Amino acid sequence: FPVTIRGGEENVPPVYGKVFCAIQPDTGRTISEEEKTRIINTYIKPRSVLSIQVELVEPEYLGLEISTQVNYFSSKTAKNRDDIKNLVVNKIKEHRNQHLVGFDADFRHSKLIKDIDSVDSAIESNLTQVKMKYRLVPAFDVLSKYSFNLNNPIDLGDATNKISAVNSTGFLYNGLMVYISDNGQGKLYIYYLSNEQKIVIQPNAGTVNYKTGEITIENLLVTGIPNGLNYIDLIVTPAINDIIALRNQIILLDDSDISVQVVDLLRANIS
Repeated sequence: FPVTIRGGEENVPPVYGKVFCAIQPDTGRTISEEEKTRIINTYIKPRSVLSIQVELVEPEYLGLEISTQVNYFSSKTAKNRDDIKNLVVNKIKEHRNQHLVGFDADFRHSKLIKDIDSVDSAIESNLTQVKMKYRLVPAFDVLSKYSFNLNNPIDLGDATNKISAVNSTGFLYNGLMVYISDNGQGKLYIYYLSNEQKIVIQPNAGTVNYKTGEITIENLLVTGIPNGLNYIDLIVTPAINDIIALRNQIILLDDSDISVQVVDLLRANIS
């Protein structure tokens, strides 16, 4: 298992006299309470110092979404756009498998750009964007508060053009399909869409700390989630494209979160 251990003094707030240990399971995202007890009794207690308390904590998962536009000249290769696209998708997966494994594995934007450009000599450039994704598993039919820290600075968005940096997938609130967004000034709000217009139903739904990445959602009521899901994804635009895994964070990049478009500069076509 990938493991990370940190002293309680690194915690926020600090907890002295305690050591926190996070373990990434081979399958799934969590370890059962029975398995935690077994690990503590079998591996930790026989080796631990009596004055230090060891606590097993869950890893914190931070998802990524990668979208890239790859620009190439068809006159410089025998490969077609689909060939280039498949090669780029596979290169991004290879990059993930090499650089985003376990704890303390940071995402470096410039390294990914370089890897994409190296796929074929016909590639002229790529425009690659990254977003963070936090998966929230809410309680149903009860007002709840949720706080979490992405530990990476968040972009302010563009309030003038009504572009938010924090956006959620849809969930049901008393029969309405609603979403969460931020206003670029540190406030979250909940809205639904009517004729492509945002109708705000909860203007004070929480706060965003753009510098630290901390997000708090207040008084959230979820009565259902489409397609039988039990989670809401918050898609967040980072202030910088390098994403750091802090303490017990693990960065994830699912295949479904990789999007590639290919532009033939000779014909300016997109696929």
